[in-house]
Amino acid sequence: MSKNSLVHLGISTVYEGFQLVRKRSIPELSVEGFEFVHLRSRMKYFHLESADTSNVLCIGFCTPNSNSKGIPHILEHTTLCGSHEFPVRDPFFHMLRRSLSSFMNAMTGMDYTIFPFRTVNETDFKNLLRVYLDSTFHPLLRELDFTQEGHRLVLQDEKVSIQGVVYNEMKGALAEPGRYFFSQLIKNALPGTPYEHISGGDPLSIPDLTYAELKAFHQKHYSAANATLITYGDMDARSHMQSINSIIKDVPEGQSAVTIPELDSKQLSVLFAGSSPRHVEIQGPADPVSSVDSSESTRIILTWVLPKESVRIQPINGTDEEQKSIARGAVYLEVLSTLLIDGPASPMYKALIRSGLGSDYCPGVGFSPEPKNPLFSFGVQGAKRDIVKAEEVTKIILKTIERAIDEGFPIDRVRGIVHQAVLGKRHRGGKFGLNLTLGCVSTSVQGFDIFEQLATTAYYDEILKGFDTDPKFFSNLMQSIFIDQSPKVSLTQHADPEHHEKLKKLEADRVQLVSESLTEERKSAITTQNAALEAFQKEEPKIECLPSLSRSEIPTSVIPELTGTVQNIGLNSNEVIVCPTNQVIYSNVFIPLSIADFTRRELLLLPTYTSLLCDLGTNALDNEALSTLTELLCSGFKSDVHLAANAEVTELIFGVHIRFHSLPEKYRQAMELLTKVLNEAKFDETDEKVYNRVQTVLLASAMSLTESVPSSGHQFALASALCKACPSLEILNTISGLEQVNFQNTIRSKLSANSESNTAENRKTSLVAEVIQEFAVIHKKVMQYRFQCWSVCEENDRSMCEEATRQQLEAIVKSNIAHPKASLSLVGHNPLSSEKTGDLYSTLAEVTPTNSLVSNSGEVAYVGAVFPTTLPMTHPDAALLQLALRVLSHELLHPEIREKGGAYGAGATASPGGTPIGLTGMFSYRDPSPLRSVQIFKDTWKFFSKAENILDRHINEGLLSIFSSLDAPRIPKMHGCRKYLYKMTDHARQRYREQLLSASRETILEKLPEILKKYSPSIVILGDEKLIESEKDAWKKVDF
Repeated sequence: MSKNSLVHLGISTVYEGFQLVRKRSIPELSVEGFEFVHLRSRMKYFHLESADTSNVLCIGFCTPNSNSKGIPHILEHTTLCGSHEFPVRDPFFHMLRRSLSSFMNAMTGMDYTIFPFRTVNETDFKNLLRVYLDSTFHPLLRELDFTQEGHRLVLQDEKVSIQGVVYNEMKGALAEPGRYFFSQLIKNALPGTPYEHISGGDPLSIPDLTYAELKAFHQKHYSAANATLITYGDMDARSHMQSINSIIKDVPEGQSAVTIPELDSKQLSVLFAGSSPRHVEIQGPADPVSSVDSSESTRIILTWVLPKESVRIQPINGTDEEQKSIARGAVYLEVLSTLLIDGPASPMYKALIRSGLGSDYCPGVGFSPEPKNPLFSFGVQGAKRDIVKAEEVTKIILKTIERAIDEGFPIDRVRGIVHQAVLGKRHRGGKFGLNLTLGCVSTSVQGFDIFEQLATTAYYDEILKGFDTDPKFFSNLMQSIFIDQSPKVSLTQHADPEHHEKLKKLEADRVQLVSESLTEERKSAITTQNAALEAFQKEEPKIECLPSLSRSEIPTSVIPELTGTVQNIGLNSNEVIVCPTNQVIYSNVFIPLSIADFTRRELLLLPTYTSLLCDLGTNALDNEALSTLTELLCSGFKSDVHLAANAEVTELIFGVHIRFHSLPEKYRQAMELLTKVLNEAKFDETDEKVYNRVQTVLLASAMSLTESVPSSGHQFALASALCKACPSLEILNTISGLEQVNFQNTIRSKLSANSESNTAENRKTSLVAEVIQEFAVIHKKVMQYRFQCWSVCEENDRSMCEEATRQQLEAIVKSNIAHPKASLSLVGHNPLSSEKTGDLYSTLAEVTPTNSLVSNSGEVAYVGAVFPTTLPMTHPDAALLQLALRVLSHELLHPEIREKGGAYGAGATASPGGTPIGLTGMFSYRDPSPLRSVQIFKDTWKFFSKAENILDRHINEGLLSIFSSLDAPRIPKMHGCRKYLYKMTDHARQRYREQLLSASRETILEKLPEILKKYSPSIVILGDEKLIESEKDAWKKVDF
């Protein structure tokens, strides 16, 4: 037991103004829970005591909406723009640079606003605690911050426009078809409640928000009585309480906690008076980059709104207190949701997806516990507008539920899903404590019991016992949820290619009305306000008041990688690494490939091949049986393409990475199953189930990838620019960039245009059959390469793990012919071209910089710029470049592009494309003024030419920011990855660390102007052509 433990603290004990009111041991999570109340302010405080060194703090407030003006979202932003103790502009972003935290953020949910951070450093924890609590309880809420973060009118050359960080952010967010659809689902499912409003804000409503409304909302909702504060980890909660009390001891209780209504069946029947379900049909944004006809992108969903009595489930024999029944209900309904929709064996998958009604489930499908009245929904996306109708989908869903009630579920599926839940509780991912804490805050603000929601293992045992006793266990539950009460809403969203233009027209009309009503006095006021904001943004921040760690607190040595004894089995290898894992075994297989052995089309197909590799079945198991067996044995086999450069940037590490985790008693069987899957992969176009599964994944994958563009546009733009600056890295675009998006969309278009009847004869000559045959060729090539296996387990499982893996590697050796060489040298050629390009770095300067526009509908753009600098990780100046780019992000790009330009984000990196290759990348995200950002990128060398721009504290902050990620705690599953996936040695890491720690302001001022001025960047803008209208002749328009 830790010396910091509170387990001996008695109920009603008062410490630093906090009284302990309850404590609870939660062994399945290795957590001791304590609930306190702050006697002076009535604030709730929970501490989750754990041996985890990643300590978390999160404060949250219940912030339901009464409109879609975005009040909670804009308040979240402005709250972190300065406080009474820390009256510096933007302390949140400054603390990102003055901390070793591995996570800092603020988020607005449907009915809450939360402010979390995570760190392993105790001083850092105290510093961030002070800043976060003073920011939330004592914010300055200056009107200038409101105009910057929320909205403002800008008058330039007599032309009026609306600007604001949140305003532009939500323009981009609601341009995502899936996100727009889900917002409309919640609006129509819960009318007359706070959930009908968009908590992030609707760009059409955000300009209606007043500064006075913002301040009033803060006064009401950010009271201590309406707050929940939670800490997690191994640090002393007594020290936390001392720090917390010193900040909030004078905070008035304020208004009592805000409550969110939870409706019963009678109230819902009034809300949905009349026919049920209520049919709603809307138009929404089309996929911004899809080549598929918008008439084939319809989304349809059928939703039940669960009354409060439906989510309170009592045990089979007896009754429980209400909070236990709520926790039990959440578990039962989550398991039911998984049984109905997950995997190829689920009834809804067969009825909605495999049948061809749609290409995939739409957003919101399954059990959605986020609103206080949860939703249970089933639906599709990628449906054909003229063929698939809401009425038909409704009938199919209801019939499928009736059939599931009659037939029940196979016992192995139930056991498999329960096994997944138990394994999930054992598994410690990188965000375990953080996710636990965030879930607790959202639970608390809705008035539910945190401890009951955490201690749920017994309810999974109840399910197995209940199912063994009564095979109709879930049939009875489905009867009460879906039959005894009717669905409330049927929502259909058609993709409208003109949606974006219609929104722009509405904005233009609004601006026109404002413009016409402007008096000279009002124009003068707007000009004065923007001048004041500009002057405010230019002020040198007086950040001396902010706490900060120092360079001396950064460890000088790397933590060595854990290693084990490597066994060689033929050309294959196996390594077992021992460390505490909470009795879970993490297993990895990496198959290094040579790019030159694959055609370009095969490389384009490789991501989809890997996603299907462990999904189609074996000689003895079809895909449904394989899915069920996998659920019983392990977490599932995750397979994807890995691509990275080694430290010297002399070769690409390219291959297939497969991993899973399991309980020790099931590891041997899981490894045996993986071997069968690889040796007997069922790429057989004549098998109807294989054919259907491949067709479904091809359609769903294309749609998913396309919809990721609005939320990750800067990454796509940066990767595209990287390939133009460095042709040797074009493979990045092929595997995961815009070329991949275009390729998958082309396949989707062809499948949609040639949807012949699924007969055995048609299957022989179809595009799907052709792709399956190509997958078979790819698989044969992959299986000829050597296998590198490594596992992470506890000491008492080492021998078993070594033996089980060795046996399966021997089985694989019998079926493959291992290649002695499986990597690609970057010296000498472009792998996707027959032409020799010479040495990677020697030819970079000869590449002609390009300006490219990838046309994409939307009101904001994404910019990626890459300078062909030549500093791989082993170069003496590589660390200097990374540090300088971090300083550049903090001191120039953030204030110029985000604060002044209104973009949601901007930054610079020495790892464009996600791999440390020593090229300089710069980007902006959801940017209303891309050309302005481009010019800033081009002129960055000038920033480093002025000594006054770089201060010693900037160097200190840059180092802290870098090491917060470099020194993030290593979780068990990550061990071995640096060695096999990045060929990163402890020696190289230590040398790089020393170079970082020895970097100085003087060296940056001496070398960076020369480094950046020497090269011109290749630039890609992903956005609407109208955003570059003034310079369109300088940009080459390219297709995806």
